[in-house]
Amino acid sequence: MIQEEKSSSSPLNSMKKWGIYLGLCVTVLTGYGLSQLYSPVSKSQEIIYLDVEPNMTVRTLASHLKKKNLIKKEKTFLLYLRFTNLDKKIRAGRFKLSPSYSLLETVDYLTEKKGSQNFLKVTVPEGYSIHEIANLLESNNLIKAADFKNYVQTQAKQDLISTHSWLESVPTSNLEGYLYPDTYFFAKGTKTKTIVNSMISQTEKILLPLYKESKKKKNYNFHRMMTIASIIQKEAASTKEMPQIAAVFFNRLKKMQRLESCPTVLYAIGKPGKTELSYHDLDTVSPYNTYREFGLPPTPISSPGKQAFTAAIKPAKNPYLFFVSNKDGTHTFSSNYNDHLNAQRRIERNHKNKTNKAKQTTPIQ
Repeated sequence: MIQEEKSSSSPLNSMKKWGIYLGLCVTVLTGYGLSQLYSPVSKSQEIIYLDVEPNMTVRTLASHLKKKNLIKKEKTFLLYLRFTNLDKKIRAGRFKLSPSYSLLETVDYLTEKKGSQNFLKVTVPEGYSIHEIANLLESNNLIKAADFKNYVQTQAKQDLISTHSWLESVPTSNLEGYLYPDTYFFAKGTKTKTIVNSMISQTEKILLPLYKESKKKKNYNFHRMMTIASIIQKEAASTKEMPQIAAVFFNRLKKMQRLESCPTVLYAIGKPGKTELSYHDLDTVSPYNTYREFGLPPTPISSPGKQAFTAAIKPAKNPYLFFVSNKDGTHTFSSNYNDHLNAQRRIERNHKNKTNKAKQTTPIQ
């Protein structure tokens, strides 16, 4: 049960308020009010998860419902609860709701035991690959990683293209990169198709509109922009540098230069957590190895977040063609190869000096 509203008004004021409430409730339950009770908020079949805390007031609940487009008017919701005495029966928990529900249906879910479900909270970090997402879901006992990975790479596009027509523009059956990084709630036993559909829907809801409004769509289709954004996501430790890194890649593409992005090599060798690349790694034969191949990889290499995608469609304007890590989460950018080499040497020298000083000051155990 959620917290009840407290009142410090006098008996006379309370009687007046109840008279007003009664009059309003009669209005709510007749004419236009009836349509608000029985008609859905919209035709949208979107599933929205709502958390109701134990100490949440009904007014706060009404505000949350309105913000999520799950009720039409807060006042109607509050009056109905008060008139039916259901305000004291709202349950705490996580609820699976939809704008396609009427107010009566929403209240029914919020007050009946069947409405609350035990969902597992799963947060997919920005920059995760299909492989990493599959392992994350398996660790939460939702699916088997191998089955999930196989489904996303071979079958998901065919299954979901009828409800997500834009998937036709994806030139491969592999939906790497299109599983939007976000927090999701899934019940145990949820089908793989449902999980993938939830993540694809978020990409459609958050990233696709940004692309449609972008000037970049004249020269780059959505798949190519997703691919660039996925590389930016893996390269940038700081969101502030994402537009700068994006500019470097576009500048190199314009000049027909290889991207030479380390994360693409890590993806090619299947070791995203490796911290340093060898010359042998850089020579790996793979369409994902941008040290060998010109242009973009055949698919994204990770699931980019909104900021990385925004950087891809709105890159900074700069002359840079190179960047090197400062080993502190930032990068040094250069417009020519000599400056780039000098920056590399300086950073390595400074790093060695810091390492040597740290060794000298380390106390003997």
